[in-house]
Amino acid sequence: MKILVLSDVHSRIESLKKLLENKKSSEIDLVVIAGDLTNFGGETQIKEVIDEIKKLNKKIFAIPGNLDTKEGLEFMEKKGFHCIQEKKNLKIICLLVLAEQLKALEK
Repeated sequence: MKILVLSDVHSRIESLKKLLENKKSSEIDLVVIAGDLTNFGGETQIKEVIDEIKKLNKKIFAIPGNLDTKEGLEFMEKKGFHCIQEKKNLKIICLLVLAEQLKALEK
């Protein structure tokens, strides 16, 4: 299984596009977003980033970062992303959930 992990995009759409152009979509099984898609951006900014990532047509698991706003998180949840708001130790829990999902994908 090949996993593409993205972190700290911070709304740098052109950099994200270049990165994704270099990845063969057929070789990626899962995308994990490890936070900070924007710099305190709202729905418009996070949608722009997510739209680029969704072009890969892969399953996406998102862990929000400290710069992802409540508005951005709500938008991600509306789009079907599993998001846990930033609180002490919740990223660890979220990663454990991801590990369980990966095990299920292998079956």
